[in-house]
Amino acid sequence: MSVAFDADVIVLAREVPEVRLVAEVKRSIVNLADAEAALRRYMLDRKCSIGLLVTPDRTRIYRDTFADFTPDSVQLVGDYPTSDLLNVDHVPNDDRALQQAVRAWLDQLAAALPAALPKADAVRGPVVQYVVPEVADGRVSSGSLG
Repeated sequence: MSVAFDADVIVLAREVPEVRLVAEVKRSIVNLADAEAALRRYMLDRKCSIGLLVTPDRTRIYRDTFADFTPDSVQLVGDYPTSDLLNVDHVPNDDRALQQAVRAWLDQLAAALPAALPKADAVRGPVVQYVVPEVADGRVSSGSLG
């Protein structure tokens, strides 16, 4: 059964309506395979290069290699502790507060604040390589484009 994907946070290019990053932020993800498939379809449909699946415990970062414009071109970069990604000791455990925390973190990255970079080396590298280029000078927004 296919799961409908409803983006919780998106980052748009500053001047054009281009989705650069999409995040699904949930207290829990019941079926990871279905959530990944829905994220991949969303990224492919909108030519979005970076996707995040965020729960209070873990964040998975995906990137579209644009190799062949199929779901296989969207690759898992890694799976990281959400607390390390957001630089917080306590990650909110309800959907709304978690979405706000992710949006605030992306807003800080978009403003090019080095303080928003994860302190943990294992997370900082992938964030600098994949996430920062997509959010730099971007517009962070809640909700889906439909």
